[in-house]
Amino acid sequence: MNFKTVKPDKSISLFVKSILVFEENETDQKTVLPFFADGYPGLICQETTNGLLVNPQNKLMPTLFLYGQTIHPIELAITGEMFVKMPLIVPYIFCTKTDSACKRIQCLSGLRPSKKYKDAK
Repeated sequence: MNFKTVKPDKSISLFVKSILVFEENETDQKTVLPFFADGYPGLICQETTNGLLVNPQNKLMPTLFLYGQTIHPIELAITGEMFVKMPLIVPYIFCTKTDSACKRIQCLSGLRPSKKYKDAK
């Protein structure tokens, strides 16, 4: 399996910590990617010949899905050829207007809510 970490473009670097890319060209190769809680939600875009399963739930996942921080360790299981791209997203982009912790993070990071956010009451 080939793996690389891609530094996000400056235009998205406030929102994306890093981009992980996994690639496998062997048709009979089984790949297991373990996941542990790291505080970062992510987005997975994947193309596989036999699908991507989340274990221990044994759930077949769609081509594109968003995931949150895991409570218990999980594994992504893929058999065959694959291309998986995972941007690790900075958590505060999912904040709601009433989330005071997110407001503190925005303040500390220098981010300011948009006008639409400020006007929402």
